[in-house]
Amino acid sequence: MIAQADEENRPLYITGPIGCGKTAAIEYYYRRTAHHTIDCADGRIAQKIEPARVRAGTIIFDNVSYLKDEASIQYVLDILKNSEKHLIFVSRAPRPVWLMSDSIDADILIADERDMRMTKEQVFKFLVENDVHTSEEQMMTVMEESRSNPLLLKCLAFYMKEGGVYTKEVNTFARIPYHNYLDKELLGRMTQEEKDFLLG
Repeated sequence: MIAQADEENRPLYITGPIGCGKTAAIEYYYRRTAHHTIDCADGRIAQKIEPARVRAGTIIFDNVSYLKDEASIQYVLDILKNSEKHLIFVSRAPRPVWLMSDSIDADILIADERDMRMTKEQVFKFLVENDVHTSEEQMMTVMEESRSNPLLLKCLAFYMKEGGVYTKEVNTFARIPYHNYLDKELLGRMTQEEKDFLLG
């Protein structure tokens, strides 16, 4: 889906739960291509750079569902309407109402966590590019254990760099930063009241 949106220069809205690999998949796809990321987690875009001043051909709006500031929303809509930049919206929630209209709906592509799963070829290539040199059997095991989740694959690749061997210990160690990320992202965005309710 990312490739299709890129080739056709169509905006892409990617939605999925925390840790499903949205950002990791985008980072991997654009690893050799200039792109500009704007994080909307604060509910606003502090630096509204003119699109013409952004050298990269792709602008990624991460955490776009958090965007509440009217001026920031208008900034995004203006870029969507008037710029030739390729736009990607990353979110944990369905598309917000302000990002829906007949003209937007006709052009935008929608992807979810199922679209982020890597194919066998992509997994193998990803592991090799991350200095993991191992057997096809091991790579298949990694693919199955990670369910082709780009973020978890990234963690596994880090721990497999040394010997290229996948073990239960590697799986355990790789899941520590993965789950730390999930905890930080989930709890970091909750109010104290929500934390007390969830953890109480």
